[in-house]
Amino acid sequence: VYGPYFMLVAAYTLLHQAHVRIDVIHVKFSARTRGILDIITYLVFFFPFCGIVFYQGIVFAQTSWAIGETSESAALRVVPLIKTVIPITFGLLLLQGLANFIRAIMLVVRGKEI
Repeated sequence: VYGPYFMLVAAYTLLHQAHVRIDVIHVKFSARTRGILDIITYLVFFFPFCGIVFYQGIVFAQTSWAIGETSESAALRVVPLIKTVIPITFGLLLLQGLANFIRAIMLVVRGKEI
C-alpha cells in the first residue's frame, strides 16, 4: 500500500531533477550540449518507456477493476485503486517530461536555462 506514495511523487521529483543521473559528465558540457543530450535521451528513452508503461498500466488497472481483484494475503480490497496509480503516475511523468523536453529545446535555442 505504501508504493503509491512513492509513485505519485515521481513527476515532482523529475521537476526538481532529483532522479539519479550522471551529473559528473552532464555538468562538463555547455548548456546547448546538455540541452541536445536531454532532447535525445527524452526521445529515445524517456517518452517510449513512459508511454509503454502508461498504456500497459491502463490495461493492468482495467483488468483489475473488471475482475474485482482483491488480495487475501494482505486483506486488501483496494487492489484496483492501487493499480490505477500506475497509469496516473506515468501520465504525470509524461506531462512533466514534456515540460522538461520543451525546456531542453529552449536551452538549445537560447543557450541558457529558463
